[in-house]
Amino acid sequence: MEEALLEPLIEAIEGTKSDKVTIHSCEIIGGSARISLVQTKILECIQKYEPNIKDLSTTLNGDECIACGSALMCAMLSPNFRVREFQVQDILTCPITISYPTEKRIHIRK
Repeated sequence: MEEALLEPLIEAIEGTKSDKVTIHSCEIIGGSARISLVQTKILECIQKYEPNIKDLSTTLNGDECIACGSALMCAMLSPNFRVREFQVQDILTCPITISYPTEKRIHIRK
């Protein structure tokens, strides 16, 4: 279990290290935020790369996390706001497929 849990995290952290990025904080959301063993393993893994991280934050729920990230990205892209240099990295460990049912059939010819 531990290996499957930490593998995507290690991959994400190592991906940020190639860009010489420093991790200042870590927010976990969802079901993992309620399991103390998972929190402990995640914190131990992060501290191997960033010893200055003392604890994980679990204050946001999923909806708040999306809203805060979206607001931050909008402020960064807007010419009307000045935002300190900030990077948001979102990594999906599972592929997502979105489809909408439609009454019309679309035929694509190749």
